[in-house]
Parts: sequence; structure tokens; C-alpha cells
Amino acid sequence: MFEIVEREEMAQGTIISNWVKAPKIAQKAKPGQFVILRANEKGERIPLTMADTDPAKGLINVIYMVVGKSTALFKTLKVGEGFLDVIGPLGQPTHLEKVGKVVCVGGGTGIAVLHPITRGLKQMGNYVYSVIGARSKDLLIMEDKSQPWRKRKKEEDASPSVMGAAERSTRGKEPSCIIWDWDRTKASAAGTSRQRSPPCRIADGC
Repeated sequence: MFEIVEREEMAQGTIISNWVKAPKIAQKAKPGQFVILRANEKGERIPLTMADTDPAKGLINVIYMVVGKSTALFKTLKVGEGFLDVIGPLGQPTHLEKVGKVVCVGGGTGIAVLHPITRGLKQMGNYVYSVIGARSKDLLIMEDKSQPWRKRKKEEDASPSVMGAAERSTRGKEPSCIIWDWDRTKASAAGTSRQRSPPCRIADGC
């Protein structure tokens, strides 16, 4: 069994964060890689990209939205209980390099996927701008996780310098999300590509 040592419900209980004891995976995992989890012998195998790792403690962090029977089963697992199977790390790691200025864009649970990528790019010496969005303010997750490399944060509407990634569904209200218009900038996008009128926050990089 792969024990759950920490559990958090986010976004009104629709998104769950689990820190799971998996020392061998935590030691080898790189940004962008995923694991396959199974709750019990009758459960379905579900692939989830790791949102974080703590090699020193032998932990991995998976964050998922409850959308069906299998993720509903995952939600019933409490601290001290665990997953029957956790297989990984799997998949090709995200290519990271020092390019100067980087814009990282994530929406919904894609924010969790983007977190280790953003941190990895910052650790390589890039000037990182992060943009996160969700369908509503209550569903916006992991704002605090980017604080170590943010100088400041502000709400930002679509403008000539920062353009909307999806069209704004209602003029005068909050934009669908934000994209980038930066010279010589490389960007990573995660999460849903089209959402209706979510709030967005753009963090000036550091």
C-alpha cells in the first residue's frame, strides 16, 4: 500500500490533493512526469501528472478533480489509508532550459501540472511570469505555491500588452484567461484551453 500522509480538499471539495508515500518514485521523478494510481483491486487505473515531490521525505503530490466513479473512490481515501498501486515515474519529462523570460499559463487542475515546471524553470535562472485561471474564484487553486518566486501579484484584464488566450464571453467582466505577447519568450500551457469567464491572475516575474 502507498500511504496517504496528507490530504487537502480544494475548490469546494471538487479537487483533492494527496501527498503519498512513494520514496523510489520521489527520488526519480522530474517535472512533467506522471504516475498511474489504483485505489483497490477492483478500481480503475488512473494516470495523474505529479504536482510536486519531496525526495527527502519520499513523498509525491497528486492533485485531481472528482469527475467520475474512480476519482470519487480516490476521494474516499483518508490519511493513513492509501492506494493499492502507484506506478511511475512515467512519461517524457518536460524539456526545461534557461531562455531568459518565460510565461507559464495554467487553468483548472492544469495549474497543478504546471507547478513543478514553473519551479524548475525558475531554478534554472529564468525570469518567470505565471498566469493561472479557473471557471470561478472558488475553483482557483495553488495561488500560494508560486509565492516563493513572485515579486507581486495583481488581477489583470485583457489588454494590448497582455492578450486574452480565449475570447472574453462578456465585455466589462473578468476575462476567460490570459496569454502572452512577449518577444523571445517561451511559454508552457496546461489545463483547459477554453473556459467561460473565469478570473485570471498574472504574477510579475522575478
